[in-house]
Amino acid sequence: MTITLYTTGSPVNMVDKVLTTLATVTGTPTKDFNVSAPEFDLSYSSNALAANYMYVSELGKYYFLKPPVVRTDGIVTIRGDVDLLKTYSSGIKAAPATVVRSESAGLSDVPDSKLPINPNAVDIVSALSNKSFANLAGTPGLTTWAGDFVLITGRGKS
Repeated sequence: MTITLYTTGSPVNMVDKVLTTLATVTGTPTKDFNVSAPEFDLSYSSNALAANYMYVSELGKYYFLKPPVVRTDGIVTIRGDVDLLKTYSSGIKAAPATVVRSESAGLSDVPDSKLPINPNAVDIVSALSNKSFANLAGTPGLTTWAGDFVLITGRGKS
């Protein structure tokens, strides 16, 4: 498999990591292959020892590297843990989201203790208080109802 070795100093919770390419090498998967935590045998090189990150093109995934194991026969075994944020970064960045808090603007329909509460907001708690999960269609404040599941969140009094 084709493996691109990198170094990165980016935090693990960063989607777009800053990567420095060290080398592109060919690796042989070990006998116990796991796509989420693969192990590859490579020919010995200083790049394999210096790398802390890799991309496996055949799998289309990025991985954090654990410390390599150097064998006496000139083979280096590298082990990785999948980096889900970098691997799926395009989907993550394209996903729609609601901004709950912003330094420059607030959303009038999102209750926030640091912003004034919208007096026209629907009292969803009282609207749901006498209904079962199977009978929620038409409840004010629920804009989409497919009947499969409901997520209800709330906050206590401050």
